[in-house]
Amino acid sequence: MLVDLMGLKHKQSAPRSIVATVVAREKAGLEDDKRQQLWSDEAGLLAVLPLDLDSDGIGDFLVYPTHHLPTFCGAHSIACWVFKGQKDGNHRLVLSGRHDEVHILETKTNGMRDIDLVYGMIRTFYKYRYNGREYQLTGEITPAMDLQQTPERDE
Repeated sequence: MLVDLMGLKHKQSAPRSIVATVVAREKAGLEDDKRQQLWSDEAGLLAVLPLDLDSDGIGDFLVYPTHHLPTFCGAHSIACWVFKGQKDGNHRLVLSGRHDEVHILETKTNGMRDIDLVYGMIRTFYKYRYNGREYQLTGEITPAMDLQQTPERDE
């Protein structure tokens, strides 16, 4: 779960270029958080979990916030971003969202590992597949929750 990553004592800091991309995307919210004195410095704002989504040996990252800020965190969901490493050393944003869990699957689409993002108390799974440029939502699965249903009995 993303909240578990936030609680790690030893986090790997996000590269400056990734922090700049996320801060630019979240600028309005982060400015409001700053006005409320909830944070003050971009250093240490984001951490990364190294991945290799396409087995090319170039580092990809799951990026997550290190602080529980309103801009990044809802009542239970947490913002996350997936960046694909490029041969030139840069990283390209290929997926972002606010969810409770991130599942990096072994299956692949267009050479990149599939990702399922889970959200909510009933655990809706959002299926993301790589389309050659970025991850695209291809479906969702919400488990049936019929708590009133009882097994039929033979009379």
